[in-house]
Amino acid sequence: MADSMGGFRVHAVGAERRRDGLEMGVVAFVVLTVAVFAALGLVQKLVERL
Repeated sequence: MADSMGGFRVHAVGAERRRDGLEMGVVAFVVLTVAVFAALGLVQKLVERL
């Protein structure tokens, strides 16, 4: 029983690492998207001033 629990724990850690990597990719995508729209908004304001 202890061996099966240990094996499950190792498998769970691997799954968590994979999920964390996916979440980091999603977070990076969202941050980049927000940054791009923020930059476009600033450019629009600068253009409107001219």
